[in-house]
Amino acid sequence: MLRINHKAVKAKALRWICENADFTGYEDFASVDCSDPHAVCAALLSICQAEKFYSTYPTPGSMLEDWCMGLPSALDTAEYLYRPGARDLLCGWLEMTDEEKTHYCEYDCAVTLNRIIVREILRNA
Repeated sequence: MLRINHKAVKAKALRWICENADFTGYEDFASVDCSDPHAVCAALLSICQAEKFYSTYPTPGSMLEDWCMGLPSALDTAEYLYRPGARDLLCGWLEMTDEEKTHYCEYDCAVTLNRIIVREILRNA
């Protein structure tokens, strides 16, 4: 099993972010190249900041985490938040065995996935 800060896990998270980012409806970001992780992460952070402009958060990470949990239209977080599959997605990223999978519930996996995704967006923006 890989640790959540392993290079391979970070790469998988970044790939997932790029594949699930959708800038339809965001005129300012329509030309973002979804194959460029830095451009995608910067665009997602900008959208988050614009949508959460009037809210106060202690850190950018907590703002982004709240935004991701709120099903933003620019990033399909429903895939792991509200559909069964968070455990499979996280366990795939961490390369867990079937036995190791049994120790995790869907909710804990969804929260962990959200934290990994937020970390990678902030790190690459």
